[in-house]
Amino acid sequence: AANAAPAPIAGERKHLLDVRQAAEFLRLSDKTLNGWRLSGGGPEFIRLGRRIFYRRDVLESFLNRQSFPHTSAYPRER
Repeated sequence: AANAAPAPIAGERKHLLDVRQAAEFLRLSDKTLNGWRLSGGGPEFIRLGRRIFYRRDVLESFLNRQSFPHTSAYPRER
């Protein structure tokens, strides 16, 4: 089809992690990651059919945004 998305580059697929792999990468439980996905508080994800994937570079960026020099620099929840 003329409007079909380009096929993914073969090397990109190895950078996609399923929920279990992403949770292990972040050192979290699957339940926590699933909860964040439902509430909108976690890293961006990719949905392919019924399957959920996370890009490794997105997870690394997410981790970098969670770094704070001291506890008072952590944003307060409202």
